[in-house]
Amino acid sequence: METIYSSGKKCFYDDKKQGGRPHTDELVVVRSMLLPAWYNLSDPELEFQCHDRLSFRNFFGFPEMIPDFSTIWRIRDRLETDGVDTLIWAELQHQLDSKGFKVEKGTIQDVTFIEADLGKKRYRNEKKARKKGKWLSSQIRRNGIWIRMEVSV
Repeated sequence: METIYSSGKKCFYDDKKQGGRPHTDELVVVRSMLLPAWYNLSDPELEFQCHDRLSFRNFFGFPEMIPDFSTIWRIRDRLETDGVDTLIWAELQHQLDSKGFKVEKGTIQDVTFIEADLGKKRYRNEKKARKKGKWLSSQIRRNGIWIRMEVSV
């Protein structure tokens, strides 16, 4: 990983005479490129998730300062302009291949499951079928295949 960080270091132009804001740690810069690619995150969403998720902070190495989304965007733009981003991705892929690791993409979802109401018509039909002791049947389409379910009541 050391060669990856040294590649990212080339893009920072430190002006000691004029001063200015200190640049972000190279470790955080490279790792801030990985998370959006692996989890399909925008820059503002990456900033939010870095503050929200302990696992993301752990991945960054618990830095004192997590960069905001505009800093992440500017750094990525500078890396792309200088052509360093392709070097970083190539080196990372080489290191993963040499260790035998495979990286798969994922998504972060915040989901709430809500149970739907049966509906009056279906409820009445089921109630009638229970009284008569008949079979109930239902058809569902999953992945282009019709599935028929029958239940004896």
